[in-house]
Amino acid sequence: MEPKAKLQKEEQKVVKINNSSEEGLEELEKLKKIEKAQLEKIVKLRGQIANQEIMIEKMRKENDKIKEKSKSIAVNTRDTEYEMALRLSQMDATNGGQRGLNEMEIDNMPMFDIDVDTPCCVCKKMIPKDFIVKSLPFCGHMGHQPCMDNWLLANRVCPECSIPALGE
Repeated sequence: MEPKAKLQKEEQKVVKINNSSEEGLEELEKLKKIEKAQLEKIVKLRGQIANQEIMIEKMRKENDKIKEKSKSIAVNTRDTEYEMALRLSQMDATNGGQRGLNEMEIDNMPMFDIDVDTPCCVCKKMIPKDFIVKSLPFCGHMGHQPCMDNWLLANRVCPECSIPALGE
């Protein structure tokens, strides 16, 4: 082969190599763009996952609150059932179906707030200052309003001194 032909062949090889290098570089650039787009998608998905985890945590907290409220409602329902059972147990056929005072008599008992700590004559716990108490008119003994109301529904006398609540 002639040197000129050899030279042309070598030049063609170099051109082919340069072309393939350029094609390789172009392919590499395309792959880099694809990789960048995939990384951006991954970052976006991680952000969405983080947001979903936050939402799940909020839902768990809300669910816990709902559970607590439902427990409270169940307790309040039990309390109401207890109060109904208590009132039924306070019924007596000899006094118009009730052992203690009727609700109107109880509601008419004096109520006021106190300015010193004093014990409740029913539960014996301290009644704090500025707490509304109910007092029995004939002996003056006093107690927490709910304690006195429940006591007087079942009894017609003072829990402390046994004087009739209405002075009868």
